[in-house]
Amino acid sequence: MGQIYAFTTLFTLHLVKPIVGEWKSCRHKERFIEVILCRLRIGHTHLTHNFLLKKEDMPQCEKCIQPLTVMYILITCPHTETERRKHFGVFYKRRIPMHPRLILGEDPLVPLCNVINFLKESGFLDKL
Repeated sequence: MGQIYAFTTLFTLHLVKPIVGEWKSCRHKERFIEVILCRLRIGHTHLTHNFLLKKEDMPQCEKCIQPLTVMYILITCPHTETERRKHFGVFYKRRIPMHPRLILGEDPLVPLCNVINFLKESGFLDKL
């Protein structure tokens, strides 16, 4: 299992957690929040992957017309830049490039509540 996991570097989970093991943060009091964090970490959410079950086209950002992925929502979409600067300000202050591991990993640069608040304010939380 570990060897197979090591070679799946294209998947979001490997970017966030390169070594298999229990998450320190997996004991969140609210199950909804824990489910959202797990979905974000593996890169599979209802919003980004439900099209596979429905046999539809991949969803696109309504404003940018770009493929909608977890990485796009968290890091790239220019229409969520205001919320991103507000909740992920440490990246801008320290001039650190955003990376999934630094947002969703074991020791993120921002508290996980900031991620949830970012998703809430940008309108994605209830869609994930």
